Amino acid sequence: MKNYSRLCLACLLLFSMKLTAQLKVNPTVKATSDANFPYHLPQVANGIKTIKPVEIKAMQPAAIDVKPAIKISSSAQQCALLNSMQPSLQLEGERKDANLVDLKWQAKDLYDKKGFEVQRSIGDSNNFKSVTFVNAYAKALAKEEYRLTDINETIQPTYYRLKQVKPGGGHAYSNMVLINGILQFNLFPNPVADVLFLKLQTVKNSNVSIMIYDNKGVLVLGKQTDLTKDIINTQKINVRALRTGMYNVKVANADTTLYSDKFIKE
Repeated sequence: MKNYSRLCLACLLLFSMKLTAQLKVNPTVKATSDANFPYHLPQVANGIKTIKPVEIKAMQPAAIDVKPAIKISSSAQQCALLNSMQPSLQLEGERKDANLVDLKWQAKDLYDKKGFEVQRSIGDSNNFKSVTFVNAYAKALAKEEYRLTDINETIQPTYYRLKQVKPGGGHAYSNMVLINGILQFNLFPNPVADVLFLKLQTVKNSNVSIMIYDNKGVLVLGKQTDLTKDIINTQKINVRALRTGMYNVKVANADTTLYSDKFIKE
């Protein structure tokens, strides 16, 4: 038994010496470990890998422009949204003469409608009042055209818009159009044979004097009258008795001449 143990120990020493000699001669040889071998020798790589150093450059942080948050109220957002949207109900308008304004509009694909309330605001775009109501066509069309003539004799600018009324009670508005006021003073016919008509407008109620002078500056006719603001005030003067020639008409309030124009008497 002792002899057998000594033999095993001798074989083990011999194997270790042989393996050590191989590693010294060829370091690239990979040592293997047997499962029954009592010791695990370190693994030897087949080749030597060289690890190159990597240069890491420090990057400067980019400047970030941080702007303070802007708070937008819900009403401002709504106004911006409404301004960016193109209304499907388009209104157009123009002054036909000193008394009338022509309005026309198109309704595209507006099947859910009862009619259109025509509104106007004199002097600004904040105080709209209803002028009239136009019923929608009984049969819905892909493109509907409407027209209306409004009596407008104001000297101030007028804003118009449409209010589309739906059968269920809802509504929608069109775009706004601006119509300029008419001339503040006009006389006709010119030349005149019998009756001279004057149309006057004023921004406030006032009492004025209407005076007619001949070409020498002599007062030949005159009258006083009251003017109502923001409307056309029509005055008529009988000039049949005047001689043929050139005359000058003046409208004065106290010592201030408001209007002045010339006419020819036939």
